[in-house]
Amino acid sequence: MSLFSRIGAFSIPVSALLLFSASVHARTCEPRHFTLADAYEEADSIVVGIVTECERVGGTDRCAFATLEVLKDSTPTRDYAGFAESPGCGLGLYVGQQYLLFLNRDNEPLRYSEPLSIEGWAATQVNERLRILRDFRNGVTADVSGPWFFHKSFFGSCMLIHGVRGNQMEFTRRPEGAVPLEDLDWSQVTIDGRSAAFTPEQVRVFERMVEDNREVLQGNSQMLAVDFVESQSETPRDASIKVGNRSWPLQQREKKIYRVGEVIPAGFRYFARGADAEAILAALETPADVIVTATASAGKDAAPSPEPVLRFETRSTNLARVIGEYHACYGGEQK
Repeated sequence: MSLFSRIGAFSIPVSALLLFSASVHARTCEPRHFTLADAYEEADSIVVGIVTECERVGGTDRCAFATLEVLKDSTPTRDYAGFAESPGCGLGLYVGQQYLLFLNRDNEPLRYSEPLSIEGWAATQVNERLRILRDFRNGVTADVSGPWFFHKSFFGSCMLIHGVRGNQMEFTRRPEGAVPLEDLDWSQVTIDGRSAAFTPEQVRVFERMVEDNREVLQGNSQMLAVDFVESQSETPRDASIKVGNRSWPLQQREKKIYRVGEVIPAGFRYFARGADAEAILAALETPADVIVTATASAGKDAAPSPEPVLRFETRSTNLARVIGEYHACYGGEQK
């Protein structure tokens, strides 16, 4: 079955009682890189639940959940009731808080489970996953491709972000008439609506980062940047992106990590800028397969390698709303 295929029909039973501990077993403390399609396929059932009460039992917390909504049923349909230990690692559970729960056959939350009652960037991500799961359940969309997120960075750039198993695609464009980054007053920066108190040392790091990346950051042109999981590699690649039947080459640029007192090489980032980035963004508005590859760079007299060294694929599905938010951000319109 295709990664993006619909995975059968299911009914929605009445609310059930879920029993879990205040934290999930240590085996859930794994890297959180995943695709929504993988999470859907692995889970025996997916629900939205709320913690109703917890009690201490033999040195562990035992918490009861009421099921508020079922997003995927088990086959055959069953009640959702379970119990897990709490060694202090994984998903923390609190009375009154709601969760998006991906459950195995024993009703234990898988590592994809996460709270809904959160703020900021994390809330944006989990709410987008919940929206896609509802649309898939209701037949609005035919697949469970991972969400693309609109985000406005703390230094005023508009961003459209998509992650696939640790790989990341990121469109960035600053609003027309925005203050140039080199002139930004870091004392006026806000993050999630709150003023950020940067130290003088941190400000110097930001200023160094802007100066070193002036060629890329100057102006307001469209930018698509791709980071592969193998981001720490010291070997540059020849990369490209394919959307449907069209493809574009990606340029390479050395990536650095900026810290107080040091700048650390961190592999390579691949990007398209200007007209190419605009064309790629326009292509994504039509649902299509998206494939990003990187092959080993050929030497001056060597033949290029035909096989990709790095590769990931995803889908562009139902992006009209989020692309609209992104366009509105750098076009200066009020959302």
